[in-house]
Amino acid sequence: MKKALKIYAEVLRLVRRLKKIPSRQIGKVIGKEGCRIQKIREETKANIKITDAIARHEERGIIISSKDSNDSSSDAKKALQ
Repeated sequence: MKKALKIYAEVLRLVRRLKKIPSRQIGKVIGKEGCRIQKIREETKANIKITDAIARHEERGIIISSKDSNDSSSDAKKALQ
């Protein structure tokens, strides 16, 4: 039980932002061959993950996290807008 609580606390600490976007626009976020999202990752030092599409849902999630600070995740969120 303690291990599960520790993992949960770590997830809460790491995940700073969840942004939802329409599924049809995910290509704009990723960019050609992933170059846009890779550039944002390199510039902000944030971790950016895109959730898989769920059947009959119009949105996909983008999870932005950073171990270093809130600034990295905030910078990444701004760059994705």
